[in-house]
Amino acid sequence: MTNFLQFDPIKNNMLSDMVYQASSFRQQGAMTGIASASAHNKLFYQLSTMVAALAQMMENKGYNIEDTSIATLVTELSNIMTRADMAAYAPRTLLDSYVAKAPVLIKTTTSSIATHEFYRTIEGNSATDITFTLPTIGSVANGAWVKIKNIGKGVITLAPNVDDKFVALSEWDEITVYSDGTDKYKGKVISTLDASAGEQYLSKNGYQKFESGLLLQWGVYESTISGEQSIQIPFVYAFPKAENCFNVIAIGRNVTGAAVNVDLYPQVQSFTASHVTFFLNRETAHVPQVVHGFYWQAIGSWLE
Repeated sequence: MTNFLQFDPIKNNMLSDMVYQASSFRQQGAMTGIASASAHNKLFYQLSTMVAALAQMMENKGYNIEDTSIATLVTELSNIMTRADMAAYAPRTLLDSYVAKAPVLIKTTTSSIATHEFYRTIEGNSATDITFTLPTIGSVANGAWVKIKNIGKGVITLAPNVDDKFVALSEWDEITVYSDGTDKYKGKVISTLDASAGEQYLSKNGYQKFESGLLLQWGVYESTISGEQSIQIPFVYAFPKAENCFNVIAIGRNVTGAAVNVDLYPQVQSFTASHVTFFLNRETAHVPQVVHGFYWQAIGSWLE
């Protein structure tokens, strides 16, 4: 507990605020004669209240505030931060120009990224290929970052390399480039290929997407086949367009395990981006047997 204490805490024999404000003692100081005790009580009360409150605040923050040594007291009070102490740090106005509130910057041509354009998102929007040149690594602060996103059809390349890797951003790709105090920029491309590759639905009617753009899908038609007929099968995952489907095949299905003296000739009659139609020619060499549908597979690309 600090030994700086409040004087006359019960406000005994003390001028009111209104009387003290109008008092000639307060306005002009002590004159000849005997000064009013109530006026002095008000003066000492106000001074000691402020000092005691400040001392208690510092004590609460872990500092030892006593009147035993003025040198020690000065040292402890030096922990209070003033405007002069804060001059070495970035003011609020400067921080506001760097962070969150900065709007997205749009670039449509090959250009350099300036140091003052860090701490924000830059979107490249060009129908043709363009290049963004990063500032010299030593010219940006340790921890500085810039997010670059491609929202156009043209490829965006970065110079120099990031983490010793050539960076080319296709449409909707993005990268956050940052400096960590080393001699090179760091960052990892987040690609639409990364997000889409590996997507899968593993079932008897399913598909698998690969990072290369390959799409493999399969399914089963479980109804009985009798005679010649056309059967339309919807793809599990529609191709972006019909020409993205490279190959479709089908094979007869026998669930009984018995020898069936039946030939099933599935042929691709037509297909679109969303379905394929098989023409099935069923021939029985001796006695009628049941063909329990067929399996099918389609191979193509999920890339537009």
